[in-house]
Amino acid sequence: MIHFKKDAVLKLFLKVILFIVFILFTACSNYYSDQHIEIKEDGLIYKVGRDDPFTGRIIDTVENKIVEYDVIDGVKNGEFRISSIDGVVSIMGNVEDNMNIGEWNYFYPNGQLESKGNFNHDLPEGRWIWFHPNGNVKETGTFLEGLKVGRWYQYNSDGNLVLIIYYDFGEIIDEVHIDIIRST
Repeated sequence: MIHFKKDAVLKLFLKVILFIVFILFTACSNYYSDQHIEIKEDGLIYKVGRDDPFTGRIIDTVENKIVEYDVIDGVKNGEFRISSIDGVVSIMGNVEDNMNIGEWNYFYPNGQLESKGNFNHDLPEGRWIWFHPNGNVKETGTFLEGLKVGRWYQYNSDGNLVLIIYYDFGEIIDEVHIDIIRST
C-alpha cells in the first residue's frame, strides 16, 4: 500500500514539474498573440510599437481554436497549424511567402484524417483525397492550377463507388451514376 502512494506522489510531482517547465518555456520564447502583433498597410506582420517586421512563431486563439504559424521578416513562412484547445489538430500544412504550399492535411474533430492534398502558390494542385468519418475514401480527384480536372470519383461510406464526374478545368463535362446492386 505504501508503494502505491509513493508512485502516485511521484507521478503528481512529475506532472507539476512538466507544467512549470511548459509555463517557463512559453513565457521565455519568441511567441506572440494577437494583442502583440499587427498587420500594417504594407501587408507585413509587426510587433506592436516596432518598425521592423516581426520574425518568430505566432500562437493565438481564434473562435476557441489555437492558430500557430511561423513568420520571417513579417511574412508567414513555415509550418501552419490549427488545433482545438485540447490539442486535436484540425488543419496542418506549410506556408511560403504567405501562400499555402506542399501537402496539407485536414482532420475531423476527433483527430481522424478528413482530407489531404497539395497546394502550389496557394492553389490546390495534383491528387486530393477525402475520407468519410469511418476512414473509407469519400472522394478523389485531381486539381490543375486550382481547378478540378479529369475523372473525380465519389464513394459512399461503405466504400462503394457511386459517382464519376468528368471535369475540364472546373467545368462538369459528364456524370456517371453507379447503381449499387445489393444481394440479400
